Amino acid sequence: MTIEIMAYTDVDPPGSTGLVNDVVDISTAMSVAEILEAIVRLAWRAFGADAAGILLVGDAGVASTAASGAEARLADCIQVDHQQGPGLEAIRGRQPILWPDLRVSSRWRFWAPRAADLGFCSVLSLPLINGSSFGAVTLYSDRPSNFDVGVIAPGLEFAHQASLAITEAVEREKGHRPPAFQKSLVRHKVAS
Repeated sequence: MTIEIMAYTDVDPPGSTGLVNDVVDISTAMSVAEILEAIVRLAWRAFGADAAGILLVGDAGVASTAASGAEARLADCIQVDHQQGPGLEAIRGRQPILWPDLRVSSRWRFWAPRAADLGFCSVLSLPLINGSSFGAVTLYSDRPSNFDVGVIAPGLEFAHQASLAITEAVEREKGHRPPAFQKSLVRHKVAS
């Protein structure tokens, strides 16, 4: 069984016949950690982010489980430490959180200044939901207003497919037989 998460952009790579920018083939041979890393890599490339991270809810609470680099990992850990930030809001509210400029934000008085000190200006967090909210993918940019409302719909579809892949891998590693997932293709038209 394979779940493919495909991302499309407005710009075709030279010599391409379609709008495919990147494909992550998530197979049953991949571990949860490998799937999380693949989702992070695809998310930051597909949505024009400078970094990305994943927060997941577990028995011990929320934890940073994958990140594209040290700054994204630290920004996610600061959210957990201060119990505030866009990823936690996306998890709690089960909706995307888009913020255009962290440098002038009073929304997260502890987290935003620290994230800005790491070089991040704008952020988009997408909830991971499979029945209940179990995590969030957060995209970071060093440019203000890098994400706009045009990326929310494709972002939510991306997060839905990522949720399926993560859920299947977790169930498989726990030794449960996951429900039969059909091969899923997500085609995102990401506004640049």
